Parts: sequence; C-alpha cells; structure tokens
Amino acid sequence: MSTSEERKLDAIAGTYDPFSPEMEFDYWFVRLGFEAIAKLITRGGSALELGCSTGLMTSLLARVVGRLVICEGSSVNIEIACQRVAPAANLSYIHSLWEEFNPDRSFDDIVLAGALEHVADPVSILTRAAGWLSPFGRIHVVVPNARSLHRRVGKYMGCLGELHDLNESDVRIGHRRVYDRDSLLSHIHQAGLSVLHWEGILLKPLSNAQMQGWSESLVRALHEVGRELPDYCGEIYACCGPANSEERR
Repeated sequence: MSTSEERKLDAIAGTYDPFSPEMEFDYWFVRLGFEAIAKLITRGGSALELGCSTGLMTSLLARVVGRLVICEGSSVNIEIACQRVAPAANLSYIHSLWEEFNPDRSFDDIVLAGALEHVADPVSILTRAAGWLSPFGRIHVVVPNARSLHRRVGKYMGCLGELHDLNESDVRIGHRRVYDRDSLLSHIHQAGLSVLHWEGILLKPLSNAQMQGWSESLVRALHEVGRELPDYCGEIYACCGPANSEERR
C-alpha cells in the first residue's frame, strides 16, 4: 500500500465524521443515499463497500445484505467503524487501497458512495469494480453534484469561481474533482457500464454549516422537492451494470 496515500486518508479520517446529524450535516446525504441504494440492492445478497468512512453507510448496508465486505484505505476509519458497527459473522473489513484490492469472490452489489471524487483514476476504479460483479450485479455510485443549488448560489455570490471548482470543504476532505450528471455518466460509460437509474439526492440551498441543525422533516421535504429538480440536488446517485443492461432514467 502507498504509505503517502494511506497517511492522506488517515488525516482526512481524523477531521471528518458524518456518523450523526449533530456532528456533520453530511449525515443526511449518507442516510438518503442509502435509502436510494436500498431500493435497488439485492436483499440478502453479497455486497462490497468501497470505503466505509466512520461506519454510517456500513451500519445501514449490514441490515439489508447477507454478506458485506468493506475495503478501506484508512486504518483509522476501520478502527472507528469497528467500534460503531456491531460485529457480525457476515461483516468483514479489508485494509487496502481500491487500486490494489483483488477480491477472491464476486458480489451482487458494489457501493461507491462518496468515493469516485477522491481517486486519481475513477474510470479505472469503475472498470475494476465491474470485473468483481456477479452475473446481473450492480454498482451503486453516489457523488457530490457540481450543479447543486448551493454551489450555483455560491458562484453568484462570488464564493466560487466556477461550479466545478473545489471549495474549502472539498479540499479539506480530499476531493480531487466535483462531478455533474454528464461527467459522472461519461465516466460510467467509459468503464463499459450502462446506467440503469439515476436520481438527485437532497435539494441543498445552502452550505453544510448553514443547514446544520435543520429538522429531519425539513431535510426530507427538500429531498422530495429535489426529486423534481435532480440536477440541482446536492448529490447524484447512479445505479449501473454491465454494458448490455437496459439503460433508463
């Protein structure tokens, strides 16, 4: 494993913790992203989670799949997740960079939530992941959206030069890029995959700090409005499969 990359991941793990809404507004993106994934995941099947952060998505996925393998590049994140997610026979952690991971089994579902924006070569990661799918398996991708309403507002306020620029928060948590729908779907297609479904996750009018402490009812109402305005949502979810899969909205 690249020592420098591991140090970078461990440093991010020490400053970013979306495990509860009191600690970080991104809790809601993880929670709502899971709810979107859960509609299409194979219940009781085998799943691979690429990156566990501090364990929130892991704890949710473990409730709906039969076996869950987590590949995480930060030993700090694994330690925190192990403390928060109840040990189970169907749950296992592997400390490895995704670029170096070589699983000994295939998976019905592979989850890359908050992942592709961090890696140097996202198309390569998607291509490798496609090779780990079982027949009719699916890859679930969630990424921040450059065209989110809050970034559009920030641009007109002069806080952001261009919509795809990295803001202070992006830099703090190690983002290398900010996707929009077109660039995400392009990377999925370049990896030889078809998009089976995509949607927006949570209409986000303001920054995380400004929305911190908003009630669940308000957050969920904004998520419902976001269904009508997916390109303005804070994140994008895409479910994809082999290139011969039927593509649909």
